[in-house]
Amino acid sequence: MTEHTYPYLTIPDRQEKPRTVGRTMVHDGGFSASHAEMILETAGPYIDYYKFRTFTHKLYPEDLTLKKIALLKEHNIKPFMGGNVAELAYVQGTLEEHLAYTKKHGWEVIEISETYVTYDEEKKLDLIKRCADDGLEVIYEWGLKHPEKPLEPEEAAEDIQRYLEAGVTIAMVEEGEIDMLIGKDGEGEHGDTLKKLFEIVGPENLMVECGTMKQVGWFMLEMGTVINLANLELDAVIDIEPLRRGIGRIVDNVIYKPYLNKS
Repeated sequence: MTEHTYPYLTIPDRQEKPRTVGRTMVHDGGFSASHAEMILETAGPYIDYYKFRTFTHKLYPEDLTLKKIALLKEHNIKPFMGGNVAELAYVQGTLEEHLAYTKKHGWEVIEISETYVTYDEEKKLDLIKRCADDGLEVIYEWGLKHPEKPLEPEEAAEDIQRYLEAGVTIAMVEEGEIDMLIGKDGEGEHGDTLKKLFEIVGPENLMVECGTMKQVGWFMLEMGTVINLANLELDAVIDIEPLRRGIGRIVDNVIYKPYLNKS
């Protein structure tokens, strides 16, 4: 067992990997393996998924990408490509090559999204099932980037449940939907709508894309440390993990409350 600094202090425990709740996903727009290694030295235990965002890695030699994948596996972190890579492969007619490449080089997860393309529903369900049957974890990105109105939790839950039944491991709620409900500042008027969605689907089946630290704080205070957070900056994890333990102004330093409220 690892001996941590300040062994005389007590802070809340969290699930160890593999976690079912309280998972953290980061995205990487093209860091070098050495840069990632530097951050993983301290943040590695707290990262569950690592997204190779956008197409930036297409510009790099493949061996550098494979080196990073190997590094992530050393830290028990699951690497995957952003869903837009699969989308481009789909429209270019190379989806089969994309799926084969994913398996060949050790990506353990595949993201299915519809940012630029819209899959026929039957084809989408078949793709989900096929990937799941092939041993891949499937993350499905649900929602719109620019919604015009708040989501309806029952309708959203029905959608998401259908994909979960097809083989999706976890559904990731699009950042635009989160912005519509709670705002970039975490002070939106529709937080109860989001809570209702989680109540229906279950926190273990959902992940939320957070674009701001204020949104992260809202989730921690309103929904607890079980929230699965997605699309975080790599170097933000070491600031976010303490929030999961009640440490930090964004969560009102709730770690103190059991002690300060004693009579």
